[in-house]
Amino acid sequence: MCYNGHADIKYLNYVKGVWFMPDYKKMYAKLFNKVTDVIEQLQQVQRETERMYIDSPEPELIVIEPKTDDDPEP
Repeated sequence: MCYNGHADIKYLNYVKGVWFMPDYKKMYAKLFNKVTDVIEQLQQVQRETERMYIDSPEPELIVIEPKTDDDPEP
């Protein structure tokens, strides 16, 4: 529907003297289901990568002291 409350003609189909509108309920359900599936897939991948991070060994950290003016030149 457009802003004035009338159906927008570009979304209607004219077949044998009858105007048909798209099945918005079916379209919405298809989109909703696909989006839900993708969200679930992303959540699963997030869980898997979080587990990979948790299970990974701790890195070896090396502290590098900043050079001071008192350090001799090499």
